[in-house]
Amino acid sequence: MSRNDNINPLESMNEDQRLSNTTVIPLFTEGTIELNFDETKFNAVNLPIIASRDLPLFPGMTTPLSIGRLKSLKVIDEVNKNRCYVGIFMQCNKSEDPGFDDLFHIGCCAEIVKVLDLPDGTKNVILQGRRLLKLEHLETEPFLRGEVSVIDETYPPQNSRKMKALITTIKEDYQKMITSFENIQPEIQFAMSNFSDNVYLTAFLCSTFPMALRERQR
Repeated sequence: MSRNDNINPLESMNEDQRLSNTTVIPLFTEGTIELNFDETKFNAVNLPIIASRDLPLFPGMTTPLSIGRLKSLKVIDEVNKNRCYVGIFMQCNKSEDPGFDDLFHIGCCAEIVKVLDLPDGTKNVILQGRRLLKLEHLETEPFLRGEVSVIDETYPPQNSRKMKALITTIKEDYQKMITSFENIQPEIQFAMSNFSDNVYLTAFLCSTFPMALRERQR
């Protein structure tokens, strides 16, 4: 298939999506998310935002994302220049130029830890989720920027007997489920076996459990 030389090749690359055949990996198997949040990198009034086609990112998780939209490429440049966090909000439809109503309004504050420049002008980025966010307002030019608020989460006590019993049951049931799916990667099994009584287990299950994207977002 030929391409006119006068056409910007990036104009047809309007997807910002998770890389195929990749696994979401937990940063830690125990601890608290707040310890990994740097307030100096967070601009709640004017946070650069990437609209992801298929990635609801969760705090404590790290995953690659393919960046193809011109506006999102500008976001990467802005984040690298200012060394700040970025907001990741998943689209609720297939809009090629998403606005406020095209996004789920619950997303994740993330740190870009690695950027890989590809020959076709796109980028692959490695994201680490930090905190859950609520999108309050969105500007779309020259790239997506928004006003956000941090969602304060309540965690159960680490020494709760009921919580320990629940986590043990979840891990046992998940291990049984893994045997029913041929496409479950070994990294997931390894991570599950190393989880202890902590807040990351729920985020990890939501990131890896086979389910529809809308259910994962919920």
